[in-house]
Amino acid sequence: MNKFLLGNFRAFRIQNDQGMLKRSKCDALLFIRQASIAILYILVYVDDIIITGSSPTVISSLSKKFPFKDLGVLKLFWGIEVLQTTNGLSLTQSKYAFDLLYETNM
Repeated sequence: MNKFLLGNFRAFRIQNDQGMLKRSKCDALLFIRQASIAILYILVYVDDIIITGSSPTVISSLSKKFPFKDLGVLKLFWGIEVLQTTNGLSLTQSKYAFDLLYETNM
């Protein structure tokens, strides 16, 4: 389940200050919550937030503590196209490249 969510970063920081999430060692903007039955990932970029998890229940429980608006399945994030398949996620920047070519009349 991948959801693109627009939320309030201030509320996110308050939740994180309570020790709910652990910052990834690989990416300072990626936060992880590992529960016994599920995992939750939160990626923050400026004031945009992507929340994905292994269970809808995990995301639902987060929404009770942290208000956000669900914008549906993530398709595009900062120029990166996202396609969810049964094997995982596919990330491309072909749309971004074509847009650059179009803007420069190439």
